[in-house]
Amino acid sequence: MEIFKINRPILEDEFQKYVHGKNIIDTFKYFLNIECSPEEALKIGEEKEVIYRKMCLESPDFKLAVGLVDFLDYLKEKGIDRNIATASAFPNVKFFFDHLDLDNWFDINNVAYNDGIIPGKPDPSIFLLAAKNINVDIQDSIIFEDSYSGIEAAKRAGAKKIVVVDSMKNNYAEKNNMLVIKGFREIERLIQFINS
Repeated sequence: MEIFKINRPILEDEFQKYVHGKNIIDTFKYFLNIECSPEEALKIGEEKEVIYRKMCLESPDFKLAVGLVDFLDYLKEKGIDRNIATASAFPNVKFFFDHLDLDNWFDINNVAYNDGIIPGKPDPSIFLLAAKNINVDIQDSIIFEDSYSGIEAAKRAGAKKIVVVDSMKNNYAEKNNMLVIKGFREIERLIQFINS
């Protein structure tokens, strides 16, 4: 396994801008000044993700957010199309489907993920692909995001509305097409927003 070390603390703003929601190529470029091919990035990224997945399985907190199951059940019951767009590579997608029963609400074959070729957020391509994979117009879509780069990507994609899941202590003001939530406990507020 290749080990890379950053010889300084990573600031919260740096984490939000260059790690959270970003693909590994962008992260390496910023922190390590390393240019790598998509294949190299996926290989090194997978080495890191093996450790991450092990940590997930050892954590008692490894479960879907409180209220999320009820919200996803509501979307499914109402026949509202839904998909996932993630900066993670396919092994992580498979891991989460296997351990969090995501196939109750999503089709793994439709998920848009980091394949080493698709540009990382804030490029909107991953959201456009996720919408295309389920035959939905992005301009009729509501995107849920919890990263700076993802929110910017959602704006660039032309999403109808954006829900900011404020899990990373971000400071976002609510705007006309944006709702900020602290978690999925606020299901009535979420339903009202998506139906408005």
